[in-house]
Amino acid sequence: GTVDPEEWAGAPVISDFTARNPVEGAEPSQRTEVRVLYSPTHLYIAFSCLDTEPDDIVYRVSTRDSWMLQSDKVQIDIDPYHDHRNSYHFIVGVANNQVDSYGMDINWDGVWESATSMTDEGWFVEISLPFSILRFEAKESHTFGINFGRTIQRTKEDLLWTSWGRNDSFRIDRY
Repeated sequence: GTVDPEEWAGAPVISDFTARNPVEGAEPSQRTEVRVLYSPTHLYIAFSCLDTEPDDIVYRVSTRDSWMLQSDKVQIDIDPYHDHRNSYHFIVGVANNQVDSYGMDINWDGVWESATSMTDEGWFVEISLPFSILRFEAKESHTFGINFGRTIQRTKEDLLWTSWGRNDSFRIDRY
């Protein structure tokens, strides 16, 4: 959960997030960086949720699959077949709370790992997702859709890498 630069060297940095709420299309108030690496068996994702007011980061301890409505959190959505029909959702809160679902099935529980940490620069998340829980077929290469999000509770900001209008329903066809 520390996002060590040496461990993540070579991973491209994704940082062009857009606000969906409270002002659609606005620049985020805080910088978010996402890095992605993979091995033959796992997808690894790191979030650096930088914050100029780290003492105001909102977090609540809760049980697994509690939706953390009043907490800062990050989200990953993966469309494993890139068919724009269903996706896996993984959410991690500051206190390392985990939420996951497949499509609209909130009872789906995958086995995956996450770790978080807080510093005077913000909060950080490392996530390890086994490809086996994404039900990939065995083949040389895969094309899948992926999206990243962050919620900053104190400002009510919902940030997305690939954004869509807030009056639209969940838009899996955008990633």
